[in-house]
Amino acid sequence: MKLMRKKPAFLLGPLCGTVGGKNTSGHEEADARESCEAQLSAKDWQAGRLREEHENLSNAVGRLSILLEHPERIVVQAGLVIQLCSHFAVMALPMKTAMRKVMKSSAMKAKTTVKAKAMKAMKKKAVSKIATGKRAKSVVFRGSKEKTSGGLAKSQLMKNKRGKVVSKKMHAKGKTIQKFVQQWLDAVMTARKELGIKGFCAVGGKSAQGKALYAKAKALYAA
Repeated sequence: MKLMRKKPAFLLGPLCGTVGGKNTSGHEEADARESCEAQLSAKDWQAGRLREEHENLSNAVGRLSILLEHPERIVVQAGLVIQLCSHFAVMALPMKTAMRKVMKSSAMKAKTTVKAKAMKAMKKKAVSKIATGKRAKSVVFRGSKEKTSGGLAKSQLMKNKRGKVVSKKMHAKGKTIQKFVQQWLDAVMTARKELGIKGFCAVGGKSAQGKALYAKAKALYAA
């Protein structure tokens, strides 16, 4: 008995309206037709891809054969590539240096601003070591400040017999002046006692009492 092979349904169905020798409905025919078209379109796409690859390969082989026939073209093309690379490198170098300068300047500006802010904060927190005002000498003599606004340090100050803080230099100068004036002061005091003057009386002037006091003090000072 001879065996018969079954033909595919997608080949028989769309053509004769039967699948496997049997009558089929409209839906089955449409499904078979769609599957057949899908298979044909997939085969066409694969064939197109193969044709494109074959064309690309043939073009590459043609270019390679031309370059092998004319080796000077290889040298020219290599030179062009080298020139382009060098051109891009030369253009990239100044751009790189410019960017580096900009970044460096911005970093320096940020650093200077931070330093300026820090210095400003430090200046605000700093306390002056120079004493000012009418009690400046006493503050320096006590040790709270280093010197007065006039430049007097603690080693240049002293207390007089009344307890006032004064400059050593001015105290010595006053002592020297006192020696020259003391004789005249003693003569005026002695003349006031001898003349019996009490209260204020100007030495000299227009009054007779002042003229008499001046004459008496002058005579005692000369003696």
